[in-house]
Amino acid sequence: MRELKLGLLALVVAGIALVSAVAAAADERFRLSNGLQVILQPDVSRPRVAASVSYRVGQRDDPDGFGGLAHFVEHLMFEGSLNVEPGEHFELLERAGATRIQGTTGLDRTTLSSEVPKHEWRLPLWLESERMAFLLSRIDEAAVEKQRNIILHEAYERGLHLAWGSRWTEASRSLFPEGHPYHWDRGSAVADIELEDARVFFQQYFGPNRATLALVGAFDPKQARTTIERYFSGIKNSFDAHAPVSAPYAPLSEAASISRHASVLRESVVVAWPVPAQFSEAAPRFAVLAEYLRGQQRLSSSLGEAAVAELNVAFDPHELASVFWIEAAMLEDGRTDEVHAMIARELTRLAGEGVDPAGFALATRRVVSCWSSLSDDFSARADFLSKYGRSVESEAVRHSRVSLDAVMRLVSWLSTARPLVMTTRFDPRVRWGAYTE
Repeated sequence: MRELKLGLLALVVAGIALVSAVAAAADERFRLSNGLQVILQPDVSRPRVAASVSYRVGQRDDPDGFGGLAHFVEHLMFEGSLNVEPGEHFELLERAGATRIQGTTGLDRTTLSSEVPKHEWRLPLWLESERMAFLLSRIDEAAVEKQRNIILHEAYERGLHLAWGSRWTEASRSLFPEGHPYHWDRGSAVADIELEDARVFFQQYFGPNRATLALVGAFDPKQARTTIERYFSGIKNSFDAHAPVSAPYAPLSEAASISRHASVLRESVVVAWPVPAQFSEAAPRFAVLAEYLRGQQRLSSSLGEAAVAELNVAFDPHELASVFWIEAAMLEDGRTDEVHAMIARELTRLAGEGVDPAGFALATRRVVSCWSSLSDDFSARADFLSKYGRSVESEAVRHSRVSLDAVMRLVSWLSTARPLVMTTRFDPRVRWGAYTE
């Protein structure tokens, strides 16, 4: 017992040392007259600079009947602008030695970012200002058709039109009530989106008053501020000013189930719960619990006896609400109900026996280490700052403060809370997509 306590103490001390070694870099924040929020975080530890612009628009803002429009517009933003030819955005950055040129569209944000050598730090700022101000001067029917084909190909490659792809769409309707921004009932319209649809959506949401620009790396803050003011201050606002959305998290009032039939390689069971939002007090606890459950050999062994090929536990955080889920992929067909019952029994057992202190300390250290490692990644830091106005270092500290008792309370809650259970069963009659009972 004494050796166990000493081992646990060593893990905790190591975690504290890890967090204390990650000091949040000082940053400068200001807002331009057109509403653009700017965060400058100089760091000369590497001769690189990362620039990231996040717009407060995402999949939750897709209009009814136009599911995927936010993602479509994000793709069009790489099609050039008034002074940038189609395809030149990538060419200019690549010639300058850029890495991680990317765009992403999530539920809450659309983010565009790149990282360049320090002597090229003005280039990504100019390119971002160009497409924020002049994208509509360039995009045409050819650009729309080109990006439509790319998105449809991506969808095919990821299987979004096949069995696995519609799971989030179907699950969101049960996890979040009608009227909630995450209740997905908009319909997919990628094949039907027209140029005017994209133009109106861009004018409505993609302006400086709905954006945050973050710059991280080896630059001079005074020069950066002057350059940003010159490039961005004259850009007009979007039609819709950003207004905070109030959509509080609520647990399910009753258990829900979805039975899907598809031509899949492996049948699966997903047990999911709606849980508090990304920056709630509870969120770090769910992240640690997910890591803890992934490392539990007994849970994996028990499910392995029921022919489970792969087990995954995840905390999927978002601005308004999050999802905690456990997924089991099967080796044998026809045993999904058995596996669901076994997951429920294991959670009940864990609630009764308690969380292992050593396992908890190890899970916490892994989660904190993941956040701490991002402090060396300029692109990750810039993206997180532009999306949320928070540093990755502060998240490492926040997750390090999770207590064993708090995680134990979550286990007890999960063992009794009403979940959504989604099963996907093999059906050879299904050749495309999936159907739901």
